[in-house]
Formats: sequence, structure tokens, C-alpha cells
Amino acid sequence: MSALAELMAGSCIGKYKLIRVIGYGGYCTVYEAQHDELKHRVAIKILRSEDPKDREPFIREAKILARLTYVNVVSLLEFGYIGGYTPYMVLALGKPCTTTDLPVPVNEVLSMVKSVGEGLEAVHSRGLVHCDIKVANILQVFGKYILTDFGLALFVS
Repeated sequence: MSALAELMAGSCIGKYKLIRVIGYGGYCTVYEAQHDELKHRVAIKILRSEDPKDREPFIREAKILARLTYVNVVSLLEFGYIGGYTPYMVLALGKPCTTTDLPVPVNEVLSMVKSVGEGLEAVHSRGLVHCDIKVANILQVFGKYILTDFGLALFVS
């Protein structure tokens, strides 16, 4: 049985205790977790796939996020390995934006578009294209909107 098959609420990854699953991607699972000592809530994105070819894109995304320190881009707080092999990222936790929250007041839509636009401007200034802009890849953190999920991002010259 893989290390991933054993992860559930209450499991620990480093200093973090998993609380619940908050999302699934093509090859990842995202958990809400809490730092044991600081009681700070975070998101932990874990590579679910055991296929070695999926490791490189995951690690590449972590490297991209480590280079992007901007208010409208999700913050990479930590990177590590479970059992010395399965990579994970500790990220800022935000409230996912969904289309089920419709209708949204116009001022909120304008705030989101402005924040996402500023995040994209910062990303593009680093020679990077996100390639997967959609509502599911926008989080709300402390009233601000931030970009997340850079798994398909590309560097351009």
C-alpha cells in the first residue's frame, strides 16, 4: 500500500495535521491542514499519482511558485517529501471561487478582475504564462483574490 493510501484526517505531514480534503486535481489531492504549534491553517497539495513521470511537473510547479512572490499569487510556504519520495507543497489557504456563488455583486467582480489582472501582470513580467485561468484557480484570501495552480504554466522568451 502506498503512503498516500494512508492519508486521512488526523494524519500528519511534518509539522502539519491534515483536517480534510478540499480539492482534487488531475494528479494531486489538496488538504486543509493546521500547523501543530502555531495553529495556522494552510493548504497542502500532495502528488497522488505514483507514476514517476508526474513527479517532474509537480516539482516544476513548486519551483515556479518559489520564484513568484507577489500579493496576487498563491504563496508557497514549504516543499518536502512524504516518505522521502512523494512530493508535497504547503500553500496559503484561501476560499475557492465558484460559479455557485452567483450572482456576484458588480463591485466584487471588478475587485476579482483587478486582482487577477495584477497577478497575471506580475507573472507575465517574469516571462511566465499561467495557461489555466478559470474560476477554480482563483482563491479569496483576506478579501483579496489570488491565482493558484501553476501546473500548466509555461516560460516564454
